[in-house]
Amino acid sequence: QELNLRGKLIRKKRSIGLVPSKSSERIPREGLDETVLRVVEDAQKMNHGAGPSLPYCAFNGGSDVWLDVGNKRVGVQVLQSYLGISSSQTLHIGDQFLNTGNDFAARDVCACVWITSPEETTYILKSILRLAGISLARMAHHGPSDSTCS
Repeated sequence: QELNLRGKLIRKKRSIGLVPSKSSERIPREGLDETVLRVVEDAQKMNHGAGPSLPYCAFNGGSDVWLDVGNKRVGVQVLQSYLGISSSQTLHIGDQFLNTGNDFAARDVCACVWITSPEETTYILKSILRLAGISLARMAHHGPSDSTCS
């Protein structure tokens, strides 16, 4: 109310979100960022100032704000464990590395590349494949049918 945001809360099993009241409306970026910062500040006050007992992520999704149980740090660590790889063998590519973004926590457990568009992700992945000596033409014929590999 204090920020005069026109939004509604959506509750899911492991998250809660603030979305625009109507699909035709937008919540200003500044309002989204301020909401994230206030949610984080309030969360840190839980448990007598110790913060939540579970990992969480509050982030500006571009048109909404979400507070999720878990975060990208946990997700990357689970994937590293599953694949049997170390932090030095891991690269996270994301677009939200500011403290109001959902990629922020991944910075604690691996190297990260900050991108701004899907095209930039394609460029980064193709560059990595080239540096690894993997032929993009071979990937197009024998790999995934995804056009980003051709």
